[in-house]
Amino acid sequence: MQKDIPQITLPERCDRKNRSKLFLNLGVLISFCIVLLLTYFPVVQINYLYMEDYIFVNSQEEHSLLNLLVSETIAGKSLYGIFYYLIANYFEHANSIRLLGIISLGLLAYIIYKFLKTYLIKSEHSFLISILVCTLPAFQIYVAWTVCVPYIYSAILSVLAGVLFFNVVMNKNTRRFIQVATFFIIVFLLVIAMYIYQPTAMLYWAVSIIPL
Repeated sequence: MQKDIPQITLPERCDRKNRSKLFLNLGVLISFCIVLLLTYFPVVQINYLYMEDYIFVNSQEEHSLLNLLVSETIAGKSLYGIFYYLIANYFEHANSIRLLGIISLGLLAYIIYKFLKTYLIKSEHSFLISILVCTLPAFQIYVAWTVCVPYIYSAILSVLAGVLFFNVVMNKNTRRFIQVATFFIIVFLLVIAMYIYQPTAMLYWAVSIIPL
């Protein structure tokens, strides 16, 4: 007697497809973190501090968050003080802070990778370009110095703003309301990025080269 073969409905197929995409994207993100961890392994192998790191580690014991905010606001990096204060108080060891920086750098590489793929660049080329960008000398310093780890979040916000601008605001198929709302979100992200660290907040210019 012939058994009935169960039919797979369209919603089930879509659900399976979405789950496979999710696992694939998660695998790519983890791959970025692993490659960058192997690249920057010496900075997490030893618990060391630079002179600037010592200054901030000592200051967090002597000064409150308010004093740190005042000093960084004078330097034009008011939100940087909040980011570093939270990170330094949550993680006890300097190499743990640098490990967080590497993981954050993996997220930045993943965002760049997805944006490159949007413009039909091959997966292997997009992966390689993202790794090359995140191993530039500037990012090496951001990972090696604990005081520079918050700069990576400024870079993430700036790149994300550039991605949203070209994928949503400049997309003719997007509704006008969504375009306007996204534009205000982009401005908000760039303002936050600039209040963390101005040079990395300018990375959206580099993102704009890809579509051109």
